[in-house]
Amino acid sequence: MKPIKKTLAQRDYGQIRTAFFFVTLCLAPVVSIAAQSWSQVTKNTGPAVAKIEVLQSGNLIGSGSGFVFDASGLVMTNAHVVESVYSSSSNTLKLNFPLSKEADKIYSAEIVHYSYDSDLAILKLAGPYSPIVVLGDSETPELMSEILVAGFPLGKSFKATPGFIQALQDYTSQGSMLDLSAAVDPGNSGGPIFAKNGQVIGIVTAKIMGANFNLALPVRNIRDFIELNKNPINIVVNSVPQGAHVFVNENYQGLSPLSNQVKNRTLHILVQKDGFEALKKTLEIPAGKAVDPSVSYELVPIASNKVKVRLDTQPSGAELWVNNTSVGKSPVEFESDKSRKLRIRARLIGYRELSEERTLNQESEQSIVLPLGR
Repeated sequence: MKPIKKTLAQRDYGQIRTAFFFVTLCLAPVVSIAAQSWSQVTKNTGPAVAKIEVLQSGNLIGSGSGFVFDASGLVMTNAHVVESVYSSSSNTLKLNFPLSKEADKIYSAEIVHYSYDSDLAILKLAGPYSPIVVLGDSETPELMSEILVAGFPLGKSFKATPGFIQALQDYTSQGSMLDLSAAVDPGNSGGPIFAKNGQVIGIVTAKIMGANFNLALPVRNIRDFIELNKNPINIVVNSVPQGAHVFVNENYQGLSPLSNQVKNRTLHILVQKDGFEALKKTLEIPAGKAVDPSVSYELVPIASNKVKVRLDTQPSGAELWVNNTSVGKSPVEFESDKSRKLRIRARLIGYRELSEERTLNQESEQSIVLPLGR
């Protein structure tokens, strides 16, 4: 099996961008609230943990993990696990649940929600599925809390690894990520992190190579992703003048004024219009706030360094050279740079040849008239 390897998010994971690769794994459901043994957690949840394989023309090109969180057949995983399927209609997904009663059954699935920024994706099986995992609450777990990592590292058999939350690491756009003592490998990405009560408290997302940094998005990110897909944020963008190109998180949305739905709480908004300076703003929309943001831009014309020059002689009709280049017979018009020094030569039969230097000022249109002597 060829593992999926990537640098951790080519956008907002800037601090760890060159040091990380994504890992893919899979997990299962938790229904009990009381503390359980890890063997019992694995027995209860394992059947809900999916092994995800990415196929290209029937050939395996990558694998990861996921878990069923809704009985209608919804599976949570990382966006980077299924990115090649999302971007190419020729690639397909194959899922199976090795710890279920139908361990050999193969399931097809489609991507119904996908966010590159959040690095989360929701897949839909062809029909309902049980058992399912239970998502924990959105509270940040305590340091040294016991956890269990489940999934399919290296695309091989189901593997459950106990450990602890050894730190909380802050990364741009993702907030605080769970840093696990339990090692993860390629194939673990998308797999669940379980607490002792059998509930999911995170999803494996990344690893720093050569170091004991095994990172997972906390369950609050999962819950927020589900909520945003049910109730997207409506963003309104205006500009003066109108007709500016609007980009949200590097995705083109249309021309201002516009009103579009977005599914992220961190919004990097860029507006561009020919002849005006590009403007950027970043909006942070708190979770739990029913806010439809509205932003307005007062576009500023680009300050041009160019000047339109009209050059003439008295009388007109003289041949002209500017900085040793022929520009025709006077009067002529040409474009130059502000504050530029012009070396002008004029020649007209019956008049003395004229050579003169003029320095342009800061005005956008300037006129120069040179009297010719006999």
